[in-house]
Amino acid sequence: MNLRDHDREHYLLTLFAPRRVRTDMGVVFAFAFELAAIRMRVRERQIGAIRLAWWRDFLTRLDPDDESAKAPSANPAPKPAHKSALAAHRGSRHWALHDQLAMVCRHYHLPVAKLLAMVEMQLVAWEDDYFATSENIWNYAATHEGTTLQLAAAMLGKSHLGQNSLDTAHKLGQIYGVVRMMSAFPERLPRLKLAELPPDAQAQLDKIRPLCAALPKTLMPIRLVGLLATRRLRHIRAAGGDAATLKDLPADPFLPLFMEFAAWRRRDGW
Repeated sequence: MNLRDHDREHYLLTLFAPRRVRTDMGVVFAFAFELAAIRMRVRERQIGAIRLAWWRDFLTRLDPDDESAKAPSANPAPKPAHKSALAAHRGSRHWALHDQLAMVCRHYHLPVAKLLAMVEMQLVAWEDDYFATSENIWNYAATHEGTTLQLAAAMLGKSHLGQNSLDTAHKLGQIYGVVRMMSAFPERLPRLKLAELPPDAQAQLDKIRPLCAALPKTLMPIRLVGLLATRRLRHIRAAGGDAATLKDLPADPFLPLFMEFAAWRRRDGW
C-alpha cells in the first residue's frame, strides 16, 4: 500500500523520522490504515469480519522472536544493526503488507498483542451503535490510533524510552484519533457527540502539551501529531464548532503544515 497516496498525514510523520526507521514506521501506519479501511470499503459486516479474521490468524501465528521464520526470502542479505528491518532484504518494498509487518515486528520486537487488540477493536466498532457514546469513541481512538503512535514511538526510541514517553505517545495518538474522526468522518458519529467532542479534545490536548514538550528529540514525529490535531481542531472551530457541517482538510496539507512546523520550531511546546 502506498501510504503517501492513501494517508498523507501519517506519511508526513515518517518524513520527520530518521532514515533507519522511516520505511518501517510506514509499515505500521499502513497496517493501521488497512484495518480501518476495511470498514470503509466493505459494506457487509460478515465479509469484513472474514478479512479481519485473516489478520487475527496471521498475527496469532506470528512470533516476533522467531528469527528462523523469515518473510519471503528473495535474495536476503545480512542485516546491519543500523539498517531498518526491510533495508536488509532486497525487493522488500514490493512484498505484501503482512510480510513487511512480520519483518518489522521481529526487528523491533513489537508486542503482537497490541496489534491483535487493534484487529479486535475493528470488529467491535462495526456494531451500528458503537459510536453512540463518547466513552466508546475515546476507547476506539485509544486502541487504534493511540496504539499505532505508541508503537511508532517504541520504534523511534529503540529500547531507550521510558514508560512515561510511551504513555504520552499513546495519549496523544488517542486525541489525534478522535479529532481525525470528527473532521474526516463526521458521518460516523452522532451529531450530538460532534458538538461535545471538540471542547473535550482541546482540553485534553492542552493538558498533555507539557508532557509532549518534554519528549526527547528522537520522537519528533510523535510531537508533530500535536500540530496535526491542533490544525484539525482549528478547522473545526472555523466551521462554527460543529464538525457535522465540516468539510475535510485540503487534499494536500503539506505546504501549510511545513509552514506551521517551521514556526512551531521557534517556539517552546509543540
